[in-house]
Amino acid sequence: MFCTFMLIWLCVDIMRVMYALQDIVTTGDDLGITHVEGLSSKDLDRVRSLALIDLTALFDMYDITYIRRKAKGRGKGQ
Repeated sequence: MFCTFMLIWLCVDIMRVMYALQDIVTTGDDLGITHVEGLSSKDLDRVRSLALIDLTALFDMYDITYIRRKAKGRGKGQ
């Protein structure tokens, strides 16, 4: 009985928040957006390593196995 009451109260609260948020209008703004063309190679290396950390955390959260491929090396005779 208590769990049902709490579930109904939670649904009503969520509906109240959703009703309040439907009036919010966002505007398109380019401020704060960084394009890849504007980054240096040093910045790209830093972004790549940070993106790998974020991707690894996301995969860990959803129990997805991710293995980085190793780059193919040159043969011994070449």
